Amino acid sequence: MQPARRAGPPEQPQRLRRLLRAFVRLVPITLLIAWCLPPISFVYYTLHPGHSPIRTRLNQLPFPAEAVAFPTADGVTIRGWLGRAAAAAPVILFGHGYPGSREQMIPYADLLYQAGYSVLLFDWRGWGASGGDMTTFGLHEPDDLRGALNYLSARPDLHHPRFGGLGVSYGAGLMLIGAAHDHRLAAVVCDSTYPRAAPMFTQWDQIGLTIWPHRIPMAPLGTATANLLLDGRLDDLAPLRQAVAVSPSALLLIHSDQDGNPLTPAVGTQALYAAAQQPKALWVAPLGEHAGILFADPTGYRSHVIAFFDKYLRNP
Repeated sequence: MQPARRAGPPEQPQRLRRLLRAFVRLVPITLLIAWCLPPISFVYYTLHPGHSPIRTRLNQLPFPAEAVAFPTADGVTIRGWLGRAAAAAPVILFGHGYPGSREQMIPYADLLYQAGYSVLLFDWRGWGASGGDMTTFGLHEPDDLRGALNYLSARPDLHHPRFGGLGVSYGAGLMLIGAAHDHRLAAVVCDSTYPRAAPMFTQWDQIGLTIWPHRIPMAPLGTATANLLLDGRLDDLAPLRQAVAVSPSALLLIHSDQDGNPLTPAVGTQALYAAAQQPKALWVAPLGEHAGILFADPTGYRSHVIAFFDKYLRNP
């Protein structure tokens, strides 16, 4: 007669213990993901904003223009509109803000076209109808400007014009960086620009995870993630660092003393002006909020911008 087998522990309590152990292991992993994922995701989508369609047709522009496209050295196709005032007229390139497309710059281009300048509005890489899926905060956008200048210089119907640039907000910083890399941009207007790119990404570190009753800041991964995705350093892309290299091209900085955007403080433009070399000028506008000076004070804006371009492009 065989001895009776000792009964094991009930199966249900064993399952509960296994589930409890798995839960205990899973909670810290879940919390770690919740702590790290939001800033990483926000930075990724900041650099990959997606393309918005261009809804304005050529015949809807306030000036005659043609659709143009040109390549960059790294193989991205940039698309835009060219309004040719005259064969010998200087050409102004326009850089839109973030988020945006060339449509944002139509009122600015119309202002200069009516003053006798040819105008090129284009979408930065990663925006509008241009190629690429990533905006790089000045790492590769100088290639967009070089491509534009190469294209314009090769056109037989433009008789060796001088080139200028006008950018607003994000586009102002890119235009400044572009002028520091290519002095064919003989004069640039930077409206409501930012001194440094890093705060655009470190702002995502400030959001928090609420675990009642506490609020825990997100992992400080904004800058590190951006540097990794850009394969560069945000600090090297700061307009403040590159302002000194704009000279001998002329620089006009425009900013509103009512600009409430924390990424584009008025003191930042003051610092840019201090860092830049001659020839340079600064207009602190009494009217208008961020990137809104043209619409708040069109007469003052027209006066400052046209006088600047006339001085350095028409009568250098």
